[in-house]
Amino acid sequence: MDQITESFKIPPAFNNSPGPRGLELLRIGMKFQNDALNAQTGLHTKFGDFVVCPWPNRFSVFTFSPSAIRHVLKDNQNNYIKGREYNEMRPILGEGLLTSEGELWRRQRRTMAKEFHQPRLDIYKDTIVEEAQALVRDWQDKSTLDVTGGLTDFTFKVAGRIFFGNNLAEDSEGTKTALDIETHRANERMRRAVNFPRSFPTPENIKGQRAVKHLQSVVDHVLAKGIAEDNILARLSSYRDSEGEAMKPSLIRDEVMTLLLAGHETTSTGLMWTLYLLAKNPKWQSEIIADESGQVARACFLEALRIFPPIPVIARLTKEPDTLDGHHIPANTSIVLSQWVTHRDERFWPKPLEFRPERFLDCQLKYNQDGTFFPFALGARACIGEAMAMLEAEIALVTLLKEYSFSLAGGFEPKPNHHVTLRSGNGMLLDIKKRL
Repeated sequence: MDQITESFKIPPAFNNSPGPRGLELLRIGMKFQNDALNAQTGLHTKFGDFVVCPWPNRFSVFTFSPSAIRHVLKDNQNNYIKGREYNEMRPILGEGLLTSEGELWRRQRRTMAKEFHQPRLDIYKDTIVEEAQALVRDWQDKSTLDVTGGLTDFTFKVAGRIFFGNNLAEDSEGTKTALDIETHRANERMRRAVNFPRSFPTPENIKGQRAVKHLQSVVDHVLAKGIAEDNILARLSSYRDSEGEAMKPSLIRDEVMTLLLAGHETTSTGLMWTLYLLAKNPKWQSEIIADESGQVARACFLEALRIFPPIPVIARLTKEPDTLDGHHIPANTSIVLSQWVTHRDERFWPKPLEFRPERFLDCQLKYNQDGTFFPFALGARACIGEAMAMLEAEIALVTLLKEYSFSLAGGFEPKPNHHVTLRSGNGMLLDIKKRL
């Protein structure tokens, strides 16, 4: 009993901090299980920019102010490591860029960054165009469809070809299914108050372990038989550091799996929400077609990422004590940053729920780094594939809209749902019409 009582105690540093307590804390914790997006919005509306939620199993500090977000992600980024939630992704991502820390992360970041410099992007462009044109053909006989599946296939094929080459084609459906199974397991574990150990043979764990083994075997099989093509997997397997040491096969596998997951899931989700917003605002479809520079397509994509951020929250953990907006933060404190809330804050975004791509028309990716907009995070740990995602979105939107117009299917309204990414719980049903 003493241990249970002790677990509910609030650290002295937070005794006077705003946030729910008692039954309200329990109620909000339960709401997070089923409706995390509205739960975050509710916290901000009632308690402000700094909210302490002292759940005994998951003590969390939510901070919604741009100054605190910039401080955590950029200005004092060395004091913040990935939050405990990312541990749930380790079975699939291992020590890849998304989950690693310290010197290992710095070394891998330098190595992987070479794959996303402009010369590489110029090479990737042909692959993206080919797959976008294939998607146009796949939709040519459709009048109403859920665009989610086609967009996921498009980004998965692009990522597969760029990261694996044609080697992934042998089992692309199995790989995509395995990714979905394991990310679903990770998402469920992140939300629960208590989890069985991953090794405990629950049906969920057994299914997830099989998915992880399948994903590992895909990369191991390609590495074992050798790689004739020029792709990221091939370059990583031939990489040698300054001392002539090769990258460990397990680390190669982790990095490629990280790229495959992050490189298709977030981009397809962003494209899905962009088409939805374009369907509601058809004048911007015409603007994209008329613009030869691609800037309008990029601006529309960025505005969609603002309203419906594919990654709705970012979690960090303090290494040493710090101060956020005048609040003392002890070491080993979980800090939660919410794109979902800050991107929609009318203090920083006038009429925040309106689709207004003109906000981003002149920025050319040099949008604010002040913490009001961070779909790709900020600082040294910002998404390494940001430029590729923007290129992919531009090509996909221009290619699709030159062939088709999109409108909302009668009576349909999506239901935003925080999975690992911001999905729509009921898909994305749109009417599609061939342009004359």
